[in-house]
Amino acid sequence: KQISLTKNITGREIGIALHGSSGLSSDDLSDAAKAGVIKVNWSTESLLIRSTAARSYYQRMEKQFDKKSPVWKETVMDNGVNSFVAKEYIPRVVERMKILGGEGRASVISGLLS
Repeated sequence: KQISLTKNITGREIGIALHGSSGLSSDDLSDAAKAGVIKVNWSTESLLIRSTAARSYYQRMEKQFDKKSPVWKETVMDNGVNSFVAKEYIPRVVERMKILGGEGRASVISGLLS
């Protein structure tokens, strides 16, 4: 419905972007994608997921931040926190992609880019 309306107004198909999706339910996001939204911004939620995970990492690993700890170097290097954050963040990104109808679309997108 919205796609037809925008096409009638502009004379061409245009993409609809959803700005500020943080706090919307999975059903709302799924409905938006079905209604023609092609871009969804979720910076605030994304930042919250990553910063919460980083804080948790530093709290859990506090004792390993002592330079005398045998795992000090692995703990304080970027790959330690990055790996920890990724374990929290990537599943949420995958979940979001599925909610928005992106599951199983990699081959379609890959074909368009070739």
